[in-house]
Amino acid sequence: MENKHLITAVAALAALGAITSSGTVFATATAPTAISIVNPDFNVVLKSAGSSVTGTLAGYSSGWGATTFSSTINYTDGSSSTSGYIPGWTGAGGEQVLGSTTATPNPRSGGSYAYNNSGATTQTLSTNVLPNTTYLLTLGAVNRYSSGSTPYWNLTAGGSQISGGIYLGNPSGYQQAPSTVGELVTTGATASGALGITLGTNSYALFNHVSLVANPTNLPTVDQNGVSVVNLGTTAPTPGAADQSNLAPTATPTTASNGTPTGNTTINYYTNNSAAAGETFTTGSNASGYLLHSITVLDASEYGGFADGTPITVNLSSVSGSTFSTLAILTGSVATGTTAATGDYLQLKLANPITLAANSVYGYSLATGAGYSGLAVDPNADYAGGKLVMFTPSSSNVFGGTLTSSSLTPNAIFDASLTPISAVPDAPTLALLAVGGVALLGLKRRNSRGV
Repeated sequence: MENKHLITAVAALAALGAITSSGTVFATATAPTAISIVNPDFNVVLKSAGSSVTGTLAGYSSGWGATTFSSTINYTDGSSSTSGYIPGWTGAGGEQVLGSTTATPNPRSGGSYAYNNSGATTQTLSTNVLPNTTYLLTLGAVNRYSSGSTPYWNLTAGGSQISGGIYLGNPSGYQQAPSTVGELVTTGATASGALGITLGTNSYALFNHVSLVANPTNLPTVDQNGVSVVNLGTTAPTPGAADQSNLAPTATPTTASNGTPTGNTTINYYTNNSAAAGETFTTGSNASGYLLHSITVLDASEYGGFADGTPITVNLSSVSGSTFSTLAILTGSVATGTTAATGDYLQLKLANPITLAANSVYGYSLATGAGYSGLAVDPNADYAGGKLVMFTPSSSNVFGGTLTSSSLTPNAIFDASLTPISAVPDAPTLALLAVGGVALLGLKRRNSRGV
């Protein structure tokens, strides 16, 4: 049986249960539950910088110093520490300074954060993991100094890692404001032990606003290994009749970053940017809708973003004005032997095509897990059905947020490959069966004669 309707079927079941990355649905009648985290914003600060704290206080109060002190540190919640860790959290390896380190927010980061340098920060929660339960961990995370830094975060149960498969963000760059990111995991039938959270990095990173919810609602479809990269070389594909595309711009394609083109301060159109890069598009008028098969983009500046083995994440969202809501998260990686070069067209092929409605606005976004690639932009407004945008999740919902666009770079160079769905699709149809006087809802498939 063809699996072209898998994404649609799983999406329809989202309201009934929690979805694993393999498409399994567990019944979840339980309401969403926020799980308690001690000091989730790292905002328990020093009571004072008085004479009782000596030695390395100067380094600590600036936000980047050592984590062992010769005197007790007193916090505003009445607790004390000699390690520098905010109560509730511990550290391992490298250097961690957790939380704002004076009575006012840290001047070098602009707020209260966990700062990690080549280490990990952990907390074991007072709540045990539940089997067959979906958990959503969200937080703010960002690289602090190095573009090669890789922040990571995961959930543990009984000390063993249980998440990491569905990675909802890839913050990087030289920044100070964490981006909203997260992990989504559904536990197995034998899950046990105390829940825990790990935040870490191989270099410099900032974390804040950590939250954990069991049985979250309004989840998008998740398709692990649901996208693959096909390197088409330097020849653009030929769009299909129903495609939404902008492959023949009237101006020379270029890249866009802060200040480039001159005056652009809103767009940084690279695959590892803190806000994911993408384009919106509008579907045609076919009443039964369309199947989305792939997204093709032009690589205009390649620095390892599409190297062999690089993880990729493609999000598909519905768009309303300047806001978006994520419908599907597709993960994959660049296959061996397909490393891209500047000027290559890269087709992001979906393993399971996604059903889109007619006359509707959607948007795709793309992030890669290593290096970076500048996606090509069109200086002219050659595509009227959408615009080049950055997708910024809201602080309260990692699956929705706002769109940022720039009048200086109206469109991306892209192709959304679509095929119309026929009025009588090759799919199961519902039939009402009467058995022993009792009406039963069943499935009936049309045969080749339409019977």
